[in-house]
Amino acid sequence: MNDFNVIVALLGGATLFLGLGSRWLARTPFPPTLIALLLGILAGPQVFGLIDLEATDQRGDIMEKAAPLTLGIGLMGVASVKSPQ
Repeated sequence: MNDFNVIVALLGGATLFLGLGSRWLARTPFPPTLIALLLGILAGPQVFGLIDLEATDQRGDIMEKAAPLTLGIGLMGVASVKSPQ
């Protein structure tokens, strides 16, 4: 499987997890960004090794494709937040 596909699948899974568990996360003292950071650390080369950009020759290409994708997801998340009434 392509490394970029693994990154997209993990990012989508983390977004889905955080979205579906938002009510539960609102009751915990942990912000969603901390949980996303922990998921990233777990997926990294030091723990489970699902994403290891140093081991591939496509590091620049993957980062170039992943950066706009991450920015787009972040902007959509900010745009979808409802203002309190």
